Amino acid sequence: MLGLQHFHLRKRIHKKHEAYPHPQKGKRMLDKIITPIVLLGPLVFLPQVIKVWVEKDASSLSPFTWIAITIIGIVWFIYGVVHKEPPIILAYTGYTILNTLMVIAVILY
Repeated sequence: MLGLQHFHLRKRIHKKHEAYPHPQKGKRMLDKIITPIVLLGPLVFLPQVIKVWVEKDASSLSPFTWIAITIIGIVWFIYGVVHKEPPIILAYTGYTILNTLMVIAVILY
């Protein structure tokens, strides 16, 4: 991951983005907590996914909503890849996997 971080820093300098880590305390704190948030964010969906798959009941869930959420996640993932933004790529990989599992469950059950 060090190589990606180095590339990311060079990209920020070349494009004249703000410094990283940022000199302002608030933005620097946000820079530090983004990785745990990226990893924990998709886990919010996990209890719902487990509940639907274990109980085999998705009657109260809207297929349209979960399909839309999955498509939005895929678009965000592509955006992250195109812009080479690891936090977006990691977060939306997790979201897309879990949302796809929900779409499958809603269709099956």
